[in-house]
Amino acid sequence: MDIVFFDTTSIYFQGEGGATIGQRGHSKDHRPDLNQLVVGMVVDQKGNPICSGLWPGNTADVSSLVPVVERLKSRFGIGSVGLVADRGMISSMTLLEQNLT
Repeated sequence: MDIVFFDTTSIYFQGEGGATIGQRGHSKDHRPDLNQLVVGMVVDQKGNPICSGLWPGNTADVSSLVPVVERLKSRFGIGSVGLVADRGMISSMTLLEQNLT
């Protein structure tokens, strides 16, 4: 793999849904009143899915990046990773933890 793309979004539950993984958090759908979950997807250059993840709805994007990088490294034997991310996806602490500074 040369380049992959990763992004997240939130999905909200209406009614009784989301009792186990659903949490209230920052809602990208402007529905902070409902339980939601965060969905992340990694795709290759052609848009083909490589892996995905689900997190409780109160998970910040910055918390989802490290597990996805680790999953890709272990699953595909990747030794070196370079990241390009917006500030919602990465933090100074994430860079230090991953030795990317």
